[in-house]
Order: sequence, then structure tokens, then C-alpha cells
Amino acid sequence: MGSLRLPILLTAVASVLLAVRFLSGVALVAMDLTNEAGRVASAALEVYEVGLAIFLVLLVAFFALRVTPPPEVQACPHCSAPVRHDHLPDHVRRVHPRETVPDAVRRRPWAWIAILLLVAALSVWLWTPRPVFAVAGVLALIAVAAVGLRLRYPGRVDVDRWSSLAFLAFLSLLPLAFSMRSAAGLGLVSGVGTGGWLFVNAPTLLLELFSIGVWMNLAMGAWRTPGPRWWLPFLPFLLVPPLLFLFEGRPLAGFILSAVITWGANLPLFVPVLFALGLAVTAVACYVSSLLLLPRGPRRRLLALGAALAVLGGYYMSMASVAGLALALLTVSLALGPDPEVGT
Repeated sequence: MGSLRLPILLTAVASVLLAVRFLSGVALVAMDLTNEAGRVASAALEVYEVGLAIFLVLLVAFFALRVTPPPEVQACPHCSAPVRHDHLPDHVRRVHPRETVPDAVRRRPWAWIAILLLVAALSVWLWTPRPVFAVAGVLALIAVAAVGLRLRYPGRVDVDRWSSLAFLAFLSLLPLAFSMRSAAGLGLVSGVGTGGWLFVNAPTLLLELFSIGVWMNLAMGAWRTPGPRWWLPFLPFLLVPPLLFLFEGRPLAGFILSAVITWGANLPLFVPVLFALGLAVTAVACYVSSLLLLPRGPRRRLLALGAALAVLGGYYMSMASVAGLALALLTVSLALGPDPEVGT
């Protein structure tokens, strides 16, 4: 069975980098910089955004190309000898040097298609107008979803269990939600009323509900076997009620909190800096402490990281968001799929 340590490490690094980007708006407002310092910080964040996008694209390419289905024994098409799936190319070259490796054992074409589309989307993001990037980003996410489907189901797609249907819904949700948010960002639909809620708020809420569902499932697994200090992960959550109590008396508190849930990084635009910073720090503390709830097992950790990537990636018109969502698709697929072999 292949090791998941490297994917876990890489996705953890990506989650931290995306979290820094996600909370950068709150941090800048809390620092109360001068105009000149603010411009310098904004320029630094733009460079960070480009570097993060390139790193995430390379990470997605690594996952798509190096994570392969488990080896299976199959007959050589030239001599019918039983050969492991991953050894068949070497067998054909060594025993049948004049024959070609069958197409069925070459690298999956969807992986290359997804990588080419991601690279194209990165180029479009850097040098062309936003509408073109929106189309390229959606196409890249659809291709990555196809790669994730093959990772999860190397053979026949199983639709007999509810978990399989939930996974297929997740694969469909990310490209669809990004396209909806892109349509709203480009002004193709109204940003107010029912249309605004459907295209702006609903995609984020659905993704957050998915993440919450994953965490609840993992936490219930840990709850069945509680340790002597099972209460430790819940300590940071005690800060949430008093923090919200101090804020609830403000005008439009309900509207502002709904904006916090659905817009996230735009939090400093609506609330006092101290509340924005306090809520951000509390959220990070709760997230980190909730890692203690996870049962042992690399697949559970990888699934939790995939859910975090899906939320932290966001739906911004940025290549970092597209690559972050693509990495979330592959991470969740790898966590739920058969035992992988990560190439060395």
C-alpha cells in the first residue's frame, strides 16, 4: 500500500498558505497601515498571490501525474503472461522490444488535459481579461474533476451507496459554484435579490455545509473512542458565545454575520477591526484545535485537509482559487479512493 505521508504534508502546506491569503484582509486592516505602507503591503500580497497560484498548479500536476491506481495483475497483450499493471510497460520493452506499449497502460489522458488547462488558465489569468479566465478556470476544474473521478473509481463508478452520490455531488459542486460566482463577479447576473443570493451566497454556503459535514463525520468517529482529555479540543469554542454576544447589539448584526459566513475575507469591510481580528483568531484557534478530534488514520487526515482546501480556496476570480479548488478535488478523491501508489 502506498504511503499518504507526502500528500498529507503537501496539502497541509497548501492549506496554511491559502489560510494566510484568506485572512490577509483582516490582518491588513488590523495593522492600520499608512497609505504608502498599505500600497507596499498590497503589492506584496499580489506577488504572493501569483507565487501561490504557481505553487498550487505545480502541486495539482504532481498529484494528477504521480498518484496512480493500485497495481493489478493483467495479461500481457503480446504473450499473455500475467504481469502487474505497473510493470507491464517495462515487461513489453524488455520482452517485446519491437512492440509498443498499449494505450490502456499509458498515463491517463485526463491528467494531461487537466494540467494543460490549468497552465492555460494561469496564462490567461496573468495576461488576458477576466471573462476569458472565468471560462478557462471552469474548464480546468471540470477536467480535474474527471481526474478525481478516475482516482476514486479506477474501474466502474459505484452509485449504489449514498457516500458515492455525495462524492459525485462534490465533484460537480466545485466547478458549478465557481462558474456561478464568476457569473456574479462579471456582472452577468444581478448581485441583489434572489439572483444575488443564489449566485453569490448559495455556493459558499453549500461548500461550508460540505466541510461541516465532513468534520462532523470525522468527529463522531473520534467520539466513539474518547480519550481521557476529550474536552481539550472544545476549549477555543468557548470564546465564540461571548464574542458574538458583544457584537449582537450592533445595528444590522444579523446581516453582517451572514456576510461573514458567505463572504469571509471581506469581513473587515463591515465590522470594527477588533471584532474582525478577534473572530478571525478565534476561528483559526477552533480549526486548529478541532484537528485533535480526528481519529488516527492517514485517509481521515487527508479528507479533512481536502475539505479545508475547498473552503480556503474560495471563489475569487484568481488562479490561486482555481488551483486551490482543483487540489481539493484531487485530495478528497485520493482520500476516498483505493490504496494509492505515490510515485517516487
